Amino acid sequence: SALVESHSWTLLMDLADQRDVKVTAFLAQSIPSAMYTQVMLDIDELTQQHALISRELARQQQHAQQKLGQLRDVRHELVNAKTGAGKGTDVANTQHPDKRH
Repeated sequence: SALVESHSWTLLMDLADQRDVKVTAFLAQSIPSAMYTQVMLDIDELTQQHALISRELARQQQHAQQKLGQLRDVRHELVNAKTGAGKGTDVANTQHPDKRH
């Protein structure tokens, strides 16, 4: 970052070339079997955790939708009880008496 701030583009290009050589050398190396096995186990565990989280999220969303539906029903019943059913009152414009300005 200091090279970027000082605009040392030549040094940055040299650094990038060195990085490319090291990355190429690293990728050319063989991966030890134990490391490969551990990485695959970790990936499998992460996949299982992701599936568990996804299922729980779906369950929570379904629960929230059910609660939202129940709250809408209660609000509708309260508005109808307060204004009288069938008057066509717009629920969104109904104010609570304590919140009038």
